[in-house]
Amino acid sequence: MQPSHANAIHRLPRQLPAGQPLVAPNSRFQAPTHGSERAPQDLAGRRQRAASNGPDGPPAGTRVTGRDGGGSGRHSDDTSLVDHFLIAMPALDDPNFSRAVIYVCQHDDHGAMGLTINRRGDFDLSHVLEQVGQASASAQINNQPVLLGGPVMPERGFVLHQTDERRWDSSLQVTAQLAVTTSRDILQAFSDGQPPRRQLFALGYAGWGTGQLERELLDNAWLTVPADHAILFDTPIEQRWQAAAGLIGIDPLQLSGYSGHA
Repeated sequence: MQPSHANAIHRLPRQLPAGQPLVAPNSRFQAPTHGSERAPQDLAGRRQRAASNGPDGPPAGTRVTGRDGGGSGRHSDDTSLVDHFLIAMPALDDPNFSRAVIYVCQHDDHGAMGLTINRRGDFDLSHVLEQVGQASASAQINNQPVLLGGPVMPERGFVLHQTDERRWDSSLQVTAQLAVTTSRDILQAFSDGQPPRRQLFALGYAGWGTGQLERELLDNAWLTVPADHAILFDTPIEQRWQAAAGLIGIDPLQLSGYSGHA
């Protein structure tokens, strides 16, 4: 069975408030794109993703749901994947999502949006801060890796972070503890050496149109499990795929037989 590819462009289920973007549209930072994908111009408007439906995998019963993340843009609590990990099956050979772990930030009747948390870019945060004129004196901040969050809007920055008493110009509350911020004021906090206590920085995101993620789940392209925030922020990037799969007691490398790959 060959993977199918489809493009989905639709309005985000919940819009982030307007704010100066973290990285300008003409940014020199570009994540890899696939096929004929073209990034939309405004996160608050439309999004697009080339979907890959992997070959047959393990039974659909590997899906785990039921954790209430308290987020926005949800289905009913027993079907929403907000605050869950999507774990790519070995058969998912789209180069954007091979062995990916995606943290789901939005999921409702209009589609889903998430950030890949285990794909490191070729540059660190110092390059982003320098580009927007907000260099930091902190070596720890400067050396923080920039993740490739997905093939949509790869020129834009997204900070997934633990919330505190501060409010940012453009944030989406994902759970009671986590938010995604896309406005440039949060970079000033990095520059000042006072970023959110737990956070990650990504360029681009992954998005699904209406019913698209559900179809991929039926095709066994993904495993799903409630997110472990320690994996989000503490586990080394290169270990997150297997660590996320370990939450449901499996080694994803042992599933390759389901896909017809060695």
